[in-house]
Amino acid sequence: MTPLTYLFIQDKVSVYRQLLGENFDRLQDSSLKLFHDSIEGVQISGILYFQPFPSPISNIITKLMKFPKGKHKMIVRVGKMENLEIWKRKTKKWGLNSTLSVNRRYLLEKIGPLTLQIKLKVTENQIVYRSQTSKVVRFRLPTKLSVHLMATEEIHKEGWKPKVIVRLPFIGKIIKYRGFVMLDGDRNF
Repeated sequence: MTPLTYLFIQDKVSVYRQLLGENFDRLQDSSLKLFHDSIEGVQISGILYFQPFPSPISNIITKLMKFPKGKHKMIVRVGKMENLEIWKRKTKKWGLNSTLSVNRRYLLEKIGPLTLQIKLKVTENQIVYRSQTSKVVRFRLPTKLSVHLMATEEIHKEGWKPKVIVRLPFIGKIIKYRGFVMLDGDRNF
């Protein structure tokens, strides 16, 4: 695809394809690729294991954010619009909403007043996410004070395995979760 062709059709492709361009095609055909390539809304579900880290400050933050502990069924509904995805994550007693968009070479994830600037890397069987900087409201935090996110989505059988670790400066690791998710329903992409 030439750069001119890509620009011409840019509004007809998913957020992930916009961001990654031809690198997106390095990901092997899978439900993970279908999910991130879809330009329609979609639902995924699975089991996630939440593990807060054992420190007093970590416990306070995870309680304030109402992160669950242990094994939970989770449903994620993703609404997709031009240049934007709206994620609604829900367990029985917990929910977290965020929006994803593209800014030049980065994926932006906005969760309330916090925005993470995330760099993506694609290999044959996974997508790797690593936060670069963060903003609170409109104020960019220095890298040393930013929230740090490291995550992967690894293709596995009929679904994929997400793994996420969130760290705060001077506090350390706050939460880790992992699990298995898959597309819901019989959608044609």
